[in-house]
Amino acid sequence: MSYRAREEAIPDAYQHTFDWVFREQPAEGSGKEQMPWSSFPAWLENDSENVYWITGKPGSGKSTLMKYIGSDPRTASHLAKWSSNRPNLIAAFYSWNPGVDLQRSQEGLLRSLLHQILQQAPHIAPRLFPSRWAMMKLFGQYSNPLISVPDWTLRELFESITSIDSFTNATFNLALFIDGLDEFSGDFAGLIQLIRRFHNFSGVKVCVSSRPWNDFSETFADCPQLRMELLTRGDMVRFTRGNFQSNRAFMELRGTLRAEADELISGIVDKALGVFLWVSVVTRMILGGLTDGDSLPDLRVILDELPEDLEALYSSLWGRIAPRYRPDAARTLTIFRTYTLSPQPELAESLPDPFRASGIPCHVFWVADGGAPADKTYITHTLKRRLASRTRGLLELTSSGQIDSLHRTVHDWLDTVWPRLEGVVPQEFDPNLGIINGIRSVNMEPASAWCAAFSFNEALAILCFYFASRARPNNWQARSVLVQALDQVFSWLTGALKGPRAATATAWQGTSGHDDNDQTTANPLESYLALAAQLGITSYLETKVDFQLMPGDFLNLSVFLRHLFTSLVLGTRSGTRRMWNPHPNLETLFCFNAAGRYQLAHRLIEVAEAKCQDRNALDKFLGELHKRVTEEFQSEAPVNHFRTAINVNGTDSEIPYGIAVLETLEKYGGKWSLRVQLRKAKRRAWFK
Repeated sequence: MSYRAREEAIPDAYQHTFDWVFREQPAEGSGKEQMPWSSFPAWLENDSENVYWITGKPGSGKSTLMKYIGSDPRTASHLAKWSSNRPNLIAAFYSWNPGVDLQRSQEGLLRSLLHQILQQAPHIAPRLFPSRWAMMKLFGQYSNPLISVPDWTLRELFESITSIDSFTNATFNLALFIDGLDEFSGDFAGLIQLIRRFHNFSGVKVCVSSRPWNDFSETFADCPQLRMELLTRGDMVRFTRGNFQSNRAFMELRGTLRAEADELISGIVDKALGVFLWVSVVTRMILGGLTDGDSLPDLRVILDELPEDLEALYSSLWGRIAPRYRPDAARTLTIFRTYTLSPQPELAESLPDPFRASGIPCHVFWVADGGAPADKTYITHTLKRRLASRTRGLLELTSSGQIDSLHRTVHDWLDTVWPRLEGVVPQEFDPNLGIINGIRSVNMEPASAWCAAFSFNEALAILCFYFASRARPNNWQARSVLVQALDQVFSWLTGALKGPRAATATAWQGTSGHDDNDQTTANPLESYLALAAQLGITSYLETKVDFQLMPGDFLNLSVFLRHLFTSLVLGTRSGTRRMWNPHPNLETLFCFNAAGRYQLAHRLIEVAEAKCQDRNALDKFLGELHKRVTEEFQSEAPVNHFRTAINVNGTDSEIPYGIAVLETLEKYGGKWSLRVQLRKAKRRAWFK
């Protein structure tokens, strides 16, 4: 995902707002009132021992101001007075907690800043990255497929940006603008130390923004600073008045009730308590009431009833959705939340363009919500109206064609109220299945319908498989839809795996790559079914294969059966991912679906035990698998799905998935029966 993605998502400043930040502080003794904030132009123009800190409440406009000052030519003009005749470089980073790791980590910060600095001063690259530069000079460009380029490490990035100190204040000066310190994940102390290190470089100054949390308040208390909610009243009046004056219904009312109309504007600004986002949401709501014919007294009552807290305001908006729209509204929020909690941000760099931005592509949402194929203009216009009536502006259609949240605080609100909203969603609706169909529909539409032509790739397949692993179709029709959708995804992926990895495509087509006498469990990608088993897509397996109808010779420990069963039980821990390894954290992206795996594995082993003709071979295979499960269960890996508690007998008691599988394997591994009871008692005692 481009480092500019978050910056582009931040709203531009409303016309003529935030101009005050470039106002000069009156000279002491001039008789003019001093500004209630540290002069930003003075900080830009002079050497400063401290960073400049922009702080304020959530939704007060910090990111919009940071974007404004980072792009306004007056910033460069003031910086020119500081750097004398040296060029000024400007680099900015806009963190985003709901985004990918690189949008909220120190690694992402360093990579983004270095990239922007090198764009403006490419000649310093050999000094910043001497080892990589030497490798490139010796072996050619990084695009050479014969060269294995080492991954960037945090230490290397830190050393590289530290090397900039030898250029600043000599070759150029550097101004850094870092937005949203509170959006970073991990330890704030380390982040603050890094920022201080930046500012201690000669010829470097740093401007940061954050909420007034204790970590930042204590660190930046003595720094030049401004607090947004104390300074933006005039901007909010300008914003509110401008929007109301462009509304014909309001201007008609103001023509006869001027004082009352102006009081309504003042009332909105007063109640906002400096939170610009609150003003924006409420202005939109009141304008909607005007369009619906509400009188000024009606609007005043609405305003008086609205809570001042943002999250409480969101709950109030939800409460104002018409009862007949509530199920639709809950379904809309469910689709959005399901998609945005997916690994889409982690895959963004590899996804086709329509899927790289934050939010969900509108055409994917349209199909996921049950919409039939239609003209693009019709769909976008309809979605705008539906989002207004079903979410009251909590979700909106962006200019890039994405449905996204109004603000990060909407994500926080959804997390808080989700159990209540989830109960309103129709039980038969599965957002995962809808999203798969939405993604699938993009590749079926004419290329010009929604976006430039693109090729279906592995990253898009991972996204489809992720949602499929979470799908819970509750009737035969829904299961059939899932099977049809995944069959098509598998087919597209087979065509996408070409070139040096052409051998993989053969495996995807279901042909065996092994001797039938091969008794190892390597290479599970013998078929679509094996991969579905590995990724925990049990609904697909159960629908695709009726294990009860399998002939005995098919279940007689064929290579396919052993691969299928091993993949089902062990998942991505089966150690058989050599042929298809599209993502380094594949096992953490998918729903392990422990209960579904156990139930299907139990059924399959029952059928195999009843029909298998070679009992010794079955015992040997189950013994090998028993050893593997034991190793995984005892593993100290950060994510150990084998310790996930599941219910195996319909009672309230639960045991770890690994123990449930081991006991099933022992039940059907007849020759172990003398050791089973001691082993079982010991494991359960350990678990308790």
